[in-house]
Parts: sequence; C-alpha cells; structure tokens
Amino acid sequence: MSLITATAKKCLLKFGLISGIIIILASQAFADKSAQNTVVNTNSSSDKNNADWSKVPPVSAPPKPGLFSGPPSGPGYYSVWDMIT
Repeated sequence: MSLITATAKKCLLKFGLISGIIIILASQAFADKSAQNTVVNTNSSSDKNNADWSKVPPVSAPPKPGLFSGPPSGPGYYSVWDMIT
C-alpha cells in the first residue's frame, strides 16, 4: 500500500519543478548583479612581473585518501581491551 497517492505525487512533482525553476532564475538574477560589480584589472602583465614569491609557502603533496592514521600508543593511551581487563 502506497503512503503517497498518485495525485499527491503529481502535486509534489509540480511543486519541485516550479521551485527549481524559481531558484535557477533567482540565481541568474543575482549572478548578473555580482558580475556588474566586479572590477577587471586590464594591467595584469605588470602584476605578474612584480610578484613577491618569497612570501608564498611551498607546495606540499596532498595526503593519501583514506583513513591511514594508526591508533595511539605509548604511556597514557589505553585500548578497549585494557579497559575490560
């Protein structure tokens, strides 16, 4: 037995489509306003030559994906087995 009837499904579908269209139109309206307020620097070639690269931190390799950290060990760290015994 379906908890949602066919007419309710149609109403939810219409509501979802209409609200999606409204969100898309609103985001386009705000995107146009924000694009008008930005200032474009046309003199970018001189900025590249004057960059101070000594203040930029070195690039490091990204960490491996996954959970590769080991459990803590040493004095002050106890396992669940230590708690039980």
